Amino acid sequence: TVKNAHVEEIYIIATSHLEKLDYSQALGLFEEITSLVPGFRDAASLADYSFCKPAYDNAITALDNKLFRSAYEGFSDVVNRDPLFSDAAERKEEALAAGRYTVALMTFKNGSNRSNVNTKLSSYVEQNLMASTDPFLVIVDRESLEMILQEQQLDLSGLTSGAELEIGSLLGAKAILKGTVTTCSVSTTPHRHDNKRGYEQYREEKVNSEGKKYYETKYRSVGYTEYYQSTEASMSFNLKLVSMETGAVLSSETINTNSSDNIRYLKYAGNIGKLYPAHLNGSVNSSSHAHSSLMQLWGSRSSLKNDNIMVDEISKSIATKIQREIESILKEQVQ
Repeated sequence: TVKNAHVEEIYIIATSHLEKLDYSQALGLFEEITSLVPGFRDAASLADYSFCKPAYDNAITALDNKLFRSAYEGFSDVVNRDPLFSDAAERKEEALAAGRYTVALMTFKNGSNRSNVNTKLSSYVEQNLMASTDPFLVIVDRESLEMILQEQQLDLSGLTSGAELEIGSLLGAKAILKGTVTTCSVSTTPHRHDNKRGYEQYREEKVNSEGKKYYETKYRSVGYTEYYQSTEASMSFNLKLVSMETGAVLSSETINTNSSDNIRYLKYAGNIGKLYPAHLNGSVNSSSHAHSSLMQLWGSRSSLKNDNIMVDEISKSIATKIQREIESILKEQVQ
């Protein structure tokens, strides 16, 4: 057919590009062929080869230059396209093994007035880093670290920088993560209230001139009370990531975070379903929006989050920021 003749012509041109190692041009043409006539000769496998060969070669070069992340990503692209291409799968694992970056987690110190916040933060950081999607990040958890310390008859709190380097070496760690919670506070405002003037809607029965009953909507002046309160938690953490290979400080950051909570609700002893607020001039605001706003306040929660929940939230926030910092440093260390 005319179509097949056209495809045959493209195939010859694509093959010529491939022979000249012009992989990009060849790939485009072989993929055009497979879209026009699926199963045409060996176009699909030649398309795979045109994609995989340069990616594989670039990954090999990256591996030779100790650019393990680039190599790993390159071999991954190859394996995703053709799982059986050359030894790409084995080379991918080789790049991963060579580039793995082990970080030992020290239990953080507490320089704040709140007890055990350092332990809580250490736990969240460990969880976050263990769950990191960076394939090169390996974490030595605190239990393993403390076991090594016990074996070496060393006290975690009294380690000198030289001893830390020694411990890092024993663990096979390339870096050690330590830090101090410098501040952690929760402040809560007094529980305030305002007495408000509003109106309760009611219907009054009337009789018209023909003697028929009808109802007229009216509003009686009433009082209700609005309550307010807020709380804010804040934390500062000094992070230090130290290279076990050189003793150099890879990262020294102060990480801050805060979280707040507030409540606003009302109490009313009458029929809340008929309550309306007043305008600034004191007259009734009978709009449905104004009524809905009061109903929402009536249904709002009346208790603030407790201190432990607030500290938990800011600890998780700090842990996430620490994770991002470590992952950022790791991309610099393993390229």
